[in-house]
Amino acid sequence: MNFELALNYFAILVAIFTLLFVNTFCGLYLKQTARIQEYGRQLEITAPSLLQSLRGILCVYPMNLKCQRK
Repeated sequence: MNFELALNYFAILVAIFTLLFVNTFCGLYLKQTARIQEYGRQLEITAPSLLQSLRGILCVYPMNLKCQRK
């Protein structure tokens, strides 16, 4: 009887530590996905201006007749 009680306490401790571990990594996952989404939004905002500045340096669209090297 004593062994079964100790086993139940051990199982409860394992479950508690498992839940703490999972909750910690779920929080980190949510933070990282939010950060990736923010970086994606910033890239969407800055990409057109970056592409415009690169068109003068590189021929980004080689099939486009307007893109000519000087």
